[in-house]
Amino acid sequence: MPKEEGGYTWLWRTCCLERVREAFQMEDCPGSKNVATNYNWCFTRDVGALTVTGRARSMIRQGGLVYSQFYLMNKLQFDSTKHFPWDDEDDTMAALAIDSTYSEAIRATMGAKSINLRDCRTSYNHCGRRFMLGVTTNHNRSWGAREEHRVTLALLMAMNREFQSRGCSEIRKNPERRTQFHVIGTKLVNQFTKSVTLPLARWYQEVLGKAEEGMLGTDSQKLAILLSLLIKNSYSSALLSKNPSIWEGKRKPKKGNHPEVQGLGLKDVIKNRGFGWLSTDVFNWKSNSFAPEVANSFPYPVRSIEKRYHARAPERNTMNSILQEVDQIVGRVQSLQVKPKRRFLLLWLAMRIIRQYHVDVWVGLYASTYQFVRKEEEIEAQMDEQESSDSEAHRRRAPPAKKRRLSNPAAINLKKVKKSFPHPPGLTRPCVGDELGEDPYPCKRGRSHPTRLDIFFLLFLYQFVRKDNLKGGWKSLPYLHAFAAARTRLKQADFDWLTWAMWKYFEKYCLCIPAVSKDRWLANSARSKSEPAWIGFDQDGVRMDYPDKPDGYAGKYGSTWHKDATIQDEYCWNVTCEEATSAEGLEKGARYYESLDRQVE
Repeated sequence: MPKEEGGYTWLWRTCCLERVREAFQMEDCPGSKNVATNYNWCFTRDVGALTVTGRARSMIRQGGLVYSQFYLMNKLQFDSTKHFPWDDEDDTMAALAIDSTYSEAIRATMGAKSINLRDCRTSYNHCGRRFMLGVTTNHNRSWGAREEHRVTLALLMAMNREFQSRGCSEIRKNPERRTQFHVIGTKLVNQFTKSVTLPLARWYQEVLGKAEEGMLGTDSQKLAILLSLLIKNSYSSALLSKNPSIWEGKRKPKKGNHPEVQGLGLKDVIKNRGFGWLSTDVFNWKSNSFAPEVANSFPYPVRSIEKRYHARAPERNTMNSILQEVDQIVGRVQSLQVKPKRRFLLLWLAMRIIRQYHVDVWVGLYASTYQFVRKEEEIEAQMDEQESSDSEAHRRRAPPAKKRRLSNPAAINLKKVKKSFPHPPGLTRPCVGDELGEDPYPCKRGRSHPTRLDIFFLLFLYQFVRKDNLKGGWKSLPYLHAFAAARTRLKQADFDWLTWAMWKYFEKYCLCIPAVSKDRWLANSARSKSEPAWIGFDQDGVRMDYPDKPDGYAGKYGSTWHKDATIQDEYCWNVTCEEATSAEGLEKGARYYESLDRQVE
């Protein structure tokens, strides 16, 4: 090899690694199948790496071979104490792409620290500088291809005895016939690596530049997250199969009967064409976006950073669910031109947010320190269920789950209870009384929010005025984050109509609601700090001191506590998001909206 060419890089040939993988399987020995993992280098088919792990009862494991790997040494030019640019565990690129409203919703649900986007930009740029230094300053260096076998001490001693008995003879003969490597100039290898990674990095930055920071549209978020995965796997050997969204094509999710999920399908492209070319069927290059209807099949953006949060899975799933529905509805509203269909979807979204408000009220009451009859019964039922499971485990001679029994009856009443509400009760006095197991205690009129409209403004719109002034449980409410996401995505006229529809639902069906304040999401009554208080209004929408009295107070004003309204009978309450956005559901919804419009006229 001419020295004036600079350094050389040895690259493992995939075809030879495939022969190694087949040999290690030892198919002649039953039950000896091993775990072999193939890695692709720079989205190529003919260069890669391989790891082989022996199963516990496999023949190679019984012989003493635990783990074997064949990898490329040129990755060391990117290594910094075992940290590589845009590492697999680095989610800074996804954080830069995620909508700030969605990101804050997940963060608030988990009670985690907020993501500093300035640090994310610094991390992304620093990784880019490290990559450029690696591929521009190492042309004169040579990089080999490493073969490594991890063995037991017994096998190592046996190998040592064998070498000594042979007199340290050659391990492999006829080295001139060994063709398991591509040997290419390091400069050419680095130039090829740059040609793969830099266009993806520029494309990612152009997608981020389509909107203000934290304000990307949903399709652009999905595209930026997809590009971040491509960048991470573009410059060295990568396990592409670890990321189904870029490795697989269309596929059915493993859990549930959900629609097909779209992927780039690099598995077939690399196999058939030798390199991971991006399909023109997936992208619209002129508009710098996905092809029509393709983006809907890619994973929801927030799920890219959801893996960072391991606690509070039910709360996280609830938040993800409503945000995804808001995203889906807003996307359809923006694409539809027919007014009745658009208005129906906005009407459905208004009901969805009001429904989530109902859920948050009851979940919050059970999770609070307030006490009421049904909560005490729920605590006892959960304790009895836990005792029965412990006795069953003891019967099977299994260690019972650890459980702390509250011996103090007063402490039991203060215990927080987790309870889900797939069908939440209404917020009328009969429904509230049935769920509490007792009559609700009225809260007298307040000074700061004396009318129903003031309460509505506090519950839904105050977050847009002064976010930092709401505390005491406000930050993690799914209905608030859903409403904020709708405000971010919708045009002003559509958002105003959505707010008006929510107000009409609130005025008609929220007749007995828990007391709230800016300092506390669920305020207690003046009679006791351990009991929730409830608000009632008169016929003019003014808060009443005694809404529980017959016909209001002193027989002057009708109280909302004596009105009966069933929100569960509303059309939109019983329609799912999938039904509302389907072609048939849109037609039915448009007819429903037109019937309401005629009633208003």
